Amino acid sequence: MIKKIIQIKNVGRYKNYNADNTFSELSKNTVIYGNNGNGKTTLSLILKSLRGNNDLIKKKQTFGTEEEQKIKILSDEGIIQFKDGKWNKSNKNIEVFDIHYVEDNLITGSLLPDSSRSNLFEIVVGEQGIKLKKEALSLIQEQKTFQKKRKSLNNKLKFKKNELTDDDISEIKIQLNFIKEEVKKRGLKIRELNKKIGESTKDIFSKHIEEINKQLLFFTPYLQIKKFTGNNRHGKQLLSYYLNVSGFSVGFERDKKPYSSVKYTLSEGDKSALAFSFFLAKLNISGNLEKK
Repeated sequence: MIKKIIQIKNVGRYKNYNADNTFSELSKNTVIYGNNGNGKTTLSLILKSLRGNNDLIKKKQTFGTEEEQKIKILSDEGIIQFKDGKWNKSNKNIEVFDIHYVEDNLITGSLLPDSSRSNLFEIVVGEQGIKLKKEALSLIQEQKTFQKKRKSLNNKLKFKKNELTDDDISEIKIQLNFIKEEVKKRGLKIRELNKKIGESTKDIFSKHIEEINKQLLFFTPYLQIKKFTGNNRHGKQLLSYYLNVSGFSVGFERDKKPYSSVKYTLSEGDKSALAFSFFLAKLNISGNLEKK
């Protein structure tokens, strides 16, 4: 548990913050409030970065200074520091709900771009699904490397054939056959992984829909998740969703009737309620809530 924020230097609005001895330790429930532009969003960003994303802090360099960024936090496990561009420890039990959660995972303006669909997939499927996804992406990257090499070899045969000996040509053809087999092997493995991902997500999708809808009843009882739709695009596992709004179907797919568009249906409050319900559902399904 985080007990006290001791120092924040050159991060956002915090040019040189130091907690004095009168600043008490944080309790289980602590409310921090203030005017706009006073650093509340920066605090949430620091906590999100503490999960292990050093780059978030680097993006929040205080305007007008290039001095080193420093953060010092007291936790149950001792002092945690951000120094020399990185944290000395991370804490995966931290969960943050903010405007970035909404935009990065569920909706950006009136759209659900591929980047958000990919993030949403990871939120819903959990660690096992993410592991399978990373395995598939690694194989795809290997495929791309082989394909790049194949293109280079084919260009040699096409444009520099006169400069090559018979032995050179024979060796290139051997390499091309080898690449062909390797690409084929990886293609089969990728298809197997995608099938495994599809099978493993059926129950997960059902659990999340049930839990999200349970949370939505507290905020917007007229809004319910109808279904998830997953697909694979260039090796990326993507996830979208459809809603029931007062009994009418609503989605993001403009070309799929009779679905109405989210753009003209959901208010900003609806979007926030939907995103927060996703967030709470993830916490409840993942377990170990007392450690969060």
